[in-house]
Amino acid sequence: MSGNALAEPLQRQERSNFDIVGQGGRDASLMLADMQNSSEQAEPTSSREPFRMVDQIGFVLGVLNTYFVAYLMGGRQYLLPIIYTIKAPILIGTRFFIYKANKWHYFLLDFCYFGNFLLLVYLWGAPSQPYLFLVAFSVMNGPIAWAVIIFNNSLVFHSLDKVTSVFIHVTPPFVTFCIRWYIESMHADAPYGSNYSICIDDACSAPFLWLVLVPWGYFLAHQIGYFIFVQLLPHKKLRQDKEILTSYRYLTSKKNTHLFMVVNCFGKKGRVYMFGVVNSVYAFLTILPNMIWYQWFGAHIAFLCILVVIITWNGASFYFSVFKREQKTQPKIKPLAESASLAIQN
Repeated sequence: MSGNALAEPLQRQERSNFDIVGQGGRDASLMLADMQNSSEQAEPTSSREPFRMVDQIGFVLGVLNTYFVAYLMGGRQYLLPIIYTIKAPILIGTRFFIYKANKWHYFLLDFCYFGNFLLLVYLWGAPSQPYLFLVAFSVMNGPIAWAVIIFNNSLVFHSLDKVTSVFIHVTPPFVTFCIRWYIESMHADAPYGSNYSICIDDACSAPFLWLVLVPWGYFLAHQIGYFIFVQLLPHKKLRQDKEILTSYRYLTSKKNTHLFMVVNCFGKKGRVYMFGVVNSVYAFLTILPNMIWYQWFGAHIAFLCILVVIITWNGASFYFSVFKREQKTQPKIKPLAESASLAIQN
């Protein structure tokens, strides 16, 4: 699971900040509106302006970044892996310090970050290994990409945390898309050449092994390591400090969810094991479609377009729910015609 599931804890701890960590769902949006309204009533205008300016700058940069990525995918595909490599340590590193300060740093042990690490290994460690690309392609377009739906990611430009979540889950599929379908133009356009090597047609054998079984094995290896480090042999501080959040603690704390009902089917002692089973089944089911994405360009681009529509829709829901709440709290103003008529009568 990913650290994007932190909407509620952050809402409780950062009530004075306009930027909320979370999924961009309606609950987070309404909480954001509540914080804005209470802040505006309590603080003078001069103290609010810097936050509004930061939000505006973040929004502008976010929009420009969207145009920039679209331009790279359409005409300068060879640059996208480089831009991705520059952004990854900056955004994930910033998230680490923020999460560490709030005792959420165990979320960075989730598979999403290990998946991104695998892509970086291929890009800069073994770009000439076609089978490694198959594994990276499947992981990026499998559990990583589908997390957009699971975690309800949203394109909220002024929120660094939401932008980081979108980057972690959407940019890697974009990078592998460019390498898979535009490798010839990437070789031709790169000023210093490109040595990416992928499996095309019958050049590589056993696609099911490398597109499904090996990627799933990579996921299971992470699950086993995560279970040993976080669940089986947790650090003393992690056992004693219940404020430290992990994916397991957060997701199993909601007793009324379908996930909790599934992981709790064998009682409290079996929760941690069922949690691993659910994650493993999720990974396998999201990896399977890569047999289609890798073979058909139209299917792959349609899948990525659906992801873009989802994050955009969630972002719109976030903003418009805030706008709606803001309008409800503003004093009602009489129509201009009625005001003018009253003025003439007086």
